Amino acid sequence: MEDRPTFDLVGGNPPKLPSLPGGVVMRQDRDAVHDALLADINIHARNCIRSFGDFQLAISFSPAVVPILRRMMTDPLYREFPWSRTRVWLVDEAIVSEDDPQHRASILDGLVVEGSGMPIEQAHRIDISRPDAASAYAAQLREHLGWREKGQDRLDVVLVEQMSDGSWSGVVDAPGSDDLVVTMPVQHDAPARICMTGNAVRSARLLAIVAIGKPAAAGIGHWRGSFSVRKAGPLPPIDAAEVRWYVDYEACTE
Repeated sequence: MEDRPTFDLVGGNPPKLPSLPGGVVMRQDRDAVHDALLADINIHARNCIRSFGDFQLAISFSPAVVPILRRMMTDPLYREFPWSRTRVWLVDEAIVSEDDPQHRASILDGLVVEGSGMPIEQAHRIDISRPDAASAYAAQLREHLGWREKGQDRLDVVLVEQMSDGSWSGVVDAPGSDDLVVTMPVQHDAPARICMTGNAVRSARLLAIVAIGKPAAAGIGHWRGSFSVRKAGPLPPIDAAEVRWYVDYEACTE
């Protein structure tokens, strides 16, 4: 379903809403996009807690996502967010030292755990010291989701960034495999990573894709009109999740 916002006519005409495989929430600028996304996450959290007793949130702590979480920690509107009933999962983790800026668990601890006061055991880190880190994390996911009835044993919200190459931050495709989490080797200047697969994220109750600015516009270009057949490139499958794209005007300019 397409969310068509009201517009400030002083700012000129909005761009055309992009044709994407899923719902599109378009707002004029980054702050307005953040508002819309956080409002939806808040609603989903409370609905899931009423239905299941908890809320399962997976986050890729990428450059476009971190400011959203920072806003969530500081905005009085979200002071009552139900962190005590929320479990937070990492979509991906870099195999680097804890003082490296790419280390996702350090951001999780410093930004979310400390900022929210949530129980520390409900923030699920990936233990990169283990040789079986990927399979161990997948086992954690199954353990904490498996008690729900069949069909509801899935992540509630997955929050990722639209990357310029068409992929989503932290997500990799695993064709022909049922793996939920995999290890990605060193690529160019990027460190090895532990990443969720399309199998894990595409079944989420809501897959929220943040697409802000011109780099995101290039990534959206890979997806325009792609409703049933994937285009060439590193595009994760999205055939089962409720997908919602959160875009600003700049990301919608071709």
